Amino acid sequence: MVATPEKVARPRRGRRRTVLAWVAALVVVGLVIWSVTYTLPVWSVTPGVAQAVTGPTGVLRVPTHLAHPSKGEIFLTDVELTPLTPLGWLTSHFDSHVSYLSSADVLGTVPASQFDSIEALQMDLSQQYATVAALRLLGYSVPERSGPIIGEVLPGSPAARAASAGSLRIGDVIVSVDGHPTPTIAALRRWVDVVPAGEVAHLVLDPADGGARRVVGLTPERTSAGSHELGVGVVEGAYFSLPFPVSVDLPGVGGPSAGLAFSLGTVDELTNGDLTGGLRIGATGEISPDGAVSQVGGVEQKAVAVRRAGATVFLVPVGEAAQARAGGGPHLRVVPVSSLRQALSVLASLGGDTAGLPPGVR
Repeated sequence: MVATPEKVARPRRGRRRTVLAWVAALVVVGLVIWSVTYTLPVWSVTPGVAQAVTGPTGVLRVPTHLAHPSKGEIFLTDVELTPLTPLGWLTSHFDSHVSYLSSADVLGTVPASQFDSIEALQMDLSQQYATVAALRLLGYSVPERSGPIIGEVLPGSPAARAASAGSLRIGDVIVSVDGHPTPTIAALRRWVDVVPAGEVAHLVLDPADGGARRVVGLTPERTSAGSHELGVGVVEGAYFSLPFPVSVDLPGVGGPSAGLAFSLGTVDELTNGDLTGGLRIGATGEISPDGAVSQVGGVEQKAVAVRRAGATVFLVPVGEAAQARAGGGPHLRVVPVSSLRQALSVLASLGGDTAGLPPGVR
């Protein structure tokens, strides 16, 4: 029996449909994988968390014999910076308080692999500057110097092994190498390069948290260019000798924007009375050692975070109040400030107890 043309053609059309279905399925799977793995040159900025600096759950620590715990709370806040996939970009539009930045805006010239290290260094410097501003306002002497500050520890390097042991950390200042002062990065390189091959270089470090100096031994590694490397990236900047340690236990948060909250919290912890008047106060703003407050960005999203934490007042840098009000809604009072002194005056006007401040500051 001979098959008719119709009976021969049907299986061929069926096979073509099966092949097309498989191709379509593979295309769909490929698109799904692409949508969740491909990274766009765009980052989302969304509300982060608000963390109490002072109060019952506060993360700021001063020496016990100097501490004056308060009932009210001062909150720092941050934003979530997320590199977006195509799917992430689509779903982010359901958040009414999201904004977007290009990768160039977020990273600048910093390689993505170093971003977290730089953020951590900025956080350490922010805490240090905030502490200096608060202590100087309270009348403490805080000498200032300059030197190479550790901003990155390279994986697998001599410094990485010391960092894993807890004897070296980002934000530490390298004061000397084998007894030779290192006030500049150039001086640090010069004295590291003359360490004999295989010998240990003894580094004197000033800890970022104001603790006692310590000595760390590292064996430099020779590079292909003939120089010696410790495995640290350093930046040159000011650092300070604090009269006592002030620390913040807050892993995973980076950047400089918590400076104002740190300063207010330090003043509150070191003085009698409650600066907040029992209120929940949010604060954001980069702060310099002289107490000046500068803008930080992401204030709309930060206002959302402090409102969700129950804050009723939000202190923000001058020029960013409009953004804060957009995120804070009608029940969060936004007050712009330009300095630590002005922020303290605002707290006094809200019922905060400033009797413990020096006479010239109240």
